[in-house]
Amino acid sequence: MREYHVALSFAGEDRHHAERLAELLKAEQYSVFYDEYELAKLWGKDLYVYLSSVYKDQAEYCVMFLSEYYAQKVWTNHERESAQARAFEENREYILPVRLDDTEIPGILPTVGYLDLRSMTIEQVHQVLVEKLSGTISRAATDESTNITVQNDPNEVEARSQEANAYFDRGNAYHGKRDYDHAIEAFNRAIELKPDFAEAYTNRGVAYTDKDDFTPAISDHTKAIELKPDYAEAYFNRGNAYHRKGDDNRAIADHTRAIELKPDYAAAYTNRGLAHQNKGDFDLAFKDHNKAIELKPDFAEAYFNRGNGYHRHGDDDRAIADHTRAIELKPDYAAAYTNRGLAHQNKSDFDLAFKDHNKAIALKLDFAEAYFNRGGAYKSKNSYDYAIADYTKAIALDPDFAGAYNHRGVVYLDRGDYDYAIADFTTAIDLNPDFVDEVYYNRGLAFHKKGDYDFAIVDYTKAIDLNPKFVDEVYYNRGRIWLYLREWDKAKSDLINAEERGMDIIATFRDDYESIGGFEQITGMQLPADIAAMLTPQQ
Repeated sequence: MREYHVALSFAGEDRHHAERLAELLKAEQYSVFYDEYELAKLWGKDLYVYLSSVYKDQAEYCVMFLSEYYAQKVWTNHERESAQARAFEENREYILPVRLDDTEIPGILPTVGYLDLRSMTIEQVHQVLVEKLSGTISRAATDESTNITVQNDPNEVEARSQEANAYFDRGNAYHGKRDYDHAIEAFNRAIELKPDFAEAYTNRGVAYTDKDDFTPAISDHTKAIELKPDYAEAYFNRGNAYHRKGDDNRAIADHTRAIELKPDYAAAYTNRGLAHQNKGDFDLAFKDHNKAIELKPDFAEAYFNRGNGYHRHGDDDRAIADHTRAIELKPDYAAAYTNRGLAHQNKSDFDLAFKDHNKAIALKLDFAEAYFNRGGAYKSKNSYDYAIADYTKAIALDPDFAGAYNHRGVVYLDRGDYDYAIADFTTAIDLNPDFVDEVYYNRGLAFHKKGDYDFAIVDYTKAIDLNPKFVDEVYYNRGRIWLYLREWDKAKSDLINAEERGMDIIATFRDDYESIGGFEQITGMQLPADIAAMLTPQQ
């Protein structure tokens, strides 16, 4: 008998999957090699030699979590090579791959059967692994008898259920304190004790959603629905996860199912309204928010959500009215204050805007969004130093806040600090690929103004490739660079594209250079007659 039933091999970035599998195996009395269980044993050892022994000789199976990170790490490659040496010696499957993505791993052939965490939960992986182990590892009959007795002992079952409920309550308490990692740990234990605990699955999913970890969140809500098909709250929570992930069609479907199961579900109506807003379907959005308020007249969040819809729809008076009502119902509603401030900004009521943003920050000192919004108000008033300070504070509170980097970059651009602007735009692109067409344009403009025309063209082109309907300024500005580079055909094509998208290229060119003669004097070049005619007012 080998020392371990299973050895786990994984990259640090994928530890949460390995840790969860280790916990499930340990709960069923399987011996598992998971590094954090072996700290004392590993302390002081030559890890290169020892780990080679573990993965080659000491386990019945090696479960590998294969991902882009796995392929990059020195230690995972060492573990893989040791396990592959064992697999080569034995005429049976030893390596059990679990894929997180499609990265090719040396020695793991495409024909090797694997489990895919993109389409199943770690609990399902655990179940399949237990089936695999049960065919290889025989347990003593006395142990099996003990297990059966425990499972059928009503007192033991009740005790486990009560303990599971206690962990569930603890998880909810941690979640209320925004301690999501400890909440997840508590829900893990609740599920171990009570595997059919649908409420624990969906609440764990909510904690994952709040960590922006949407794949396990959706898996947990799906498991809750599988256990309890009429569970309206699980559909609601999964809908929220899909919405946060940007999949609003699935969000709408889940909220609709929640409403079918629970017709007075006000929160499902207003959250479905948010998904409709994201899709630009404002009539459907307002209908849902109105229904939520009809069902629950004191529902501050529904007023808040409808206010955001009005703001996006351009009706800032109604937005202000709804946020004001939300604040009346919930006086410490920091988000309603700062979003009312945005509506005041749109109306150029900056004194009221600053008052609202300041109140939001006073209510919630770590509110990155409020600093970001106030930074926008300062930017609108050309108070660049204050704007940069607020965007910097927002980034300090939320280092992954791509929008704050983008907007701070715009302020640096307006100030002429092009290198700082380029650095911020680059970070925004790295953090959030969802709105990179805008950021590529901004970075292209910074390169353009700095005189780095080759880089500017690359970024302008990228912005257009990502969104062919992108703003006319992209085509116009790229066209200007082609003029500087004497690429006349390309310049003409871009200027035509800008004009077709609604830009008055003649007026814009005159704003930039006053006249064709002004351009030719600045650049020292003469424009071809056809391009000069395009940019000259008709007599």
